[in-house]
Amino acid sequence: MAKEPLFTRSVRLPASVIERIEASKITPKMSFSDAFRRFIRMSEVEETGRETPSKSRELMPAPVPVDPQLLLVLRGIGNKLNQLAHGMHVDHHAGVVPDYTSLLITLVAVERHMGAIREHHCELAERFKDS
Repeated sequence: MAKEPLFTRSVRLPASVIERIEASKITPKMSFSDAFRRFIRMSEVEETGRETPSKSRELMPAPVPVDPQLLLVLRGIGNKLNQLAHGMHVDHHAGVVPDYTSLLITLVAVERHMGAIREHHCELAERFKDS
């Protein structure tokens, strides 16, 4: 006899039910899932009346492979931006007025480069999807 496939679902249970499931374990090493499957009786579980979050209903598109080197570069850019923001906060608290003109020029340049990277990656993703 073929076994049915198992599916993962997230459920909200009252603490008292979780305690009873934990207490019903045959051995201390028994997983919660196995204990739950043995314990569950539909009459003991009440619906919460909550809607499923909309994120759960939407199907996520298949992930597009990303070059690890690209991720490394993007991580580095994010790190540098974080350092820049931190430095500005430190200067602000020390009463130092930063050079906002050069900062703005730098941020605009970063924004342009990030846009170019995004465009290039989207083009690659389209090519990957079509192949």
